[in-house]
This record gives sequence, structure tokens and C-alpha cells, in this order.
Amino acid sequence: MRYALALVLLLASSPAIASAGFECETTDSSEVTIGGGMARAIAAPLERATLVIGNLMLSTETDPPTLAIGQSWLDRERLWVDLVDPQLERFEAQLRVSIDAEGDARGALILDGRDYPISCLFE
Repeated sequence: MRYALALVLLLASSPAIASAGFECETTDSSEVTIGGGMARAIAAPLERATLVIGNLMLSTETDPPTLAIGQSWLDRERLWVDLVDPQLERFEAQLRVSIDAEGDARGALILDGRDYPISCLFE
């Protein structure tokens, strides 16, 4: 019984893993958006992602997935995401966003070697 109580207390005291999300869109005339869901965890914060380029949608949540997460980084100052094809052969998009003290998030989305200006909102 003591072990069961200790386990309950341990689980109750551990940090919660809350999920959040982001949505970014280009600020020029191009029709590109990128969004994703994140876990507030120590490593690999991005759990799922969707990239929309005009009428084309790539996502980690389709069956089969049409997109994979190469790597991601999130802290108070930046969000960096590398999205790759499911076979891990090429970059589909690279997101580089800076977050200022007021929470404004702006940066670039890199597609096919071209930088698109982007603005992001976090949930």
C-alpha cells in the first residue's frame, strides 16, 4: 500500500505535459500556411504539422503521412522547425521564427530555397 501511495504522489508531483499549437501564414501575397501541435516537453516539442501551399496540403496526420518532422526547437525566443518528406530524403520546409518580449512571432518559411516572410500565432 505504501508503494501505491508513493506512486500516486510521484505522479501528482511531476510536471504536466500540456499541449499547445501554432499557426503561421505568409505576410506577402503567397498562399502558404504552416501549423502544428506541440507538447510542452523536454525534447522534440513538435508532435504534428501541416503545410499548405496553395491547394496542396502536406500533413503528418494524413493516412499515409505526406510530411514528417525532421527536427524542432521551441524556447522563449525562437521556434525552428524542419519538415521533411516521409522518406526523409529532402526538406519540404524550414521555419525560422523569432519571438520578441511582447510575444510577436515573425520570421521566414523556407521553401525550395526561397524565403517567405511569415507571422505566427501561438495557442
